[in-house]
Amino acid sequence: AARPARLERPEALLAPQQWADVQSLAGSVLTDDSTNVTAIGGRALAAAESGDRAGALRFAAKIVDVQSRSGTNPAQEWRAAIASALGDKAEALAVLERGYPGGAVPNYGWHDTILYELMRDYPPFQEYIRPKG
Repeated sequence: AARPARLERPEALLAPQQWADVQSLAGSVLTDDSTNVTAIGGRALAAAESGDRAGALRFAAKIVDVQSRSGTNPAQEWRAAIASALGDKAEALAVLERGYPGGAVPNYGWHDTILYELMRDYPPFQEYIRPKG
């Protein structure tokens, strides 16, 4: 089933860093679905980027692990993005490594993600996402 259009909006608001709008829209989505990983992650990231460390950590703790059919781990990707936004890139990479044991990262579209934007200047991350084999 396709996701309702408003569930796509939090992701669209991340690139231009419209944090107040992300907070508002994510809150609206969470009213209907309190376990929506995109909305929780977006809200936590917006809090982190707005300087609300406690809020970011509070929302990040609510992210429920979900393995997608494509093999990606959106919960770990959100946790990594939040850790990076809070200034801990080493922890962000550790979170990714826990989410993708053995370095098997099925997401080759990293360059289009907020996580990549937050981590692109971190050499260990660049090595981690480099295609192997």
